[in-house]
Amino acid sequence: MSTIPAFRAWLGWTRRFAVPLGRLPAWSRPYVISLAALSLAFVAAWTLLHTIGMKATIVVSLLGDLVFLGSAWLGYGPGVLICSLIVFVVPPLLTPDRPFQVNWGQFVLLTIISLLVSRIASSKRRNEALLRQWGEALESRVQERTLELQRNEQRLAWLAAIVESSDDAIIGETLDGTITSWNRGATVLYQYAPQEMIGRSRAILYPEGRHPSEELQGVEMIHTRKDGSPVVVSLTKSPISNAEGVMQGVSTIARDMTAQRAAQEALEQSEQRYRVLFENNPQPMWVYDPMTLAFLTVNDTAVLSYGYSREEFLQMTLADIR
Repeated sequence: MSTIPAFRAWLGWTRRFAVPLGRLPAWSRPYVISLAALSLAFVAAWTLLHTIGMKATIVVSLLGDLVFLGSAWLGYGPGVLICSLIVFVVPPLLTPDRPFQVNWGQFVLLTIISLLVSRIASSKRRNEALLRQWGEALESRVQERTLELQRNEQRLAWLAAIVESSDDAIIGETLDGTITSWNRGATVLYQYAPQEMIGRSRAILYPEGRHPSEELQGVEMIHTRKDGSPVVVSLTKSPISNAEGVMQGVSTIARDMTAQRAAQEALEQSEQRYRVLFENNPQPMWVYDPMTLAFLTVNDTAVLSYGYSREEFLQMTLADIR
């Protein structure tokens, strides 16, 4: 039962020692730990010698060697310090009434071993630190690359959603004219489903002999729907290049111009009818600016009725004839 309180006391002392140790500079901690280990070894050796007697000399020597090698393993120089303290200081303190002779062979052997152990330990720590740094750097690069890929995927998904929701026909093509992508606008305009067009030649959309491959910008052309009916489109073709600037394909945007063309033709017909009515009306007619009252145009009847030429009318105002 006495072992448990002693163990608890030792744990409490270790915790009290560890708190101030963590506040010390990193370079000094191995020396402090080595000196603390030496102190513990000294107390243990003194206790053994005074309880068992000189029979414990071998145990004390072995304990000193273990402390020495352990200190060498923990740091780069404390092991040599511990060795010197053990060889030159500890024996006279433990046995002041006995003559002391230094075993130089043992001292040199322990010193060489300590240097080797310190070198191995320092190399091991450096390698572990380098591996840890490399691992952290690799993990950081992997995380950055993963985030970059996720951002690229989100951007591509967003661009794909924009292309798919466009009312214009947006078609991707290879350099030889093979269709690689087909959005919803293309399906509405040409009446072909994506699975009907992807992998086929773009020539199916063009009348005989009309296969433009050069870069275009807003050029009106006539394409053919699935049912064979023609459709007027405004065509824009742009090259698609990779990161090195090498052209990989062509992007085609086609906008249905049928309704706009019909509206334009209706407007032209209306203007033509108006001009016929205006020019052939038996009554004098003119158009003038309501702000300045200047004539903008007059019909032939007005020219004949007032005797002014058309050029003279355009230099006059309504007030000049009233």
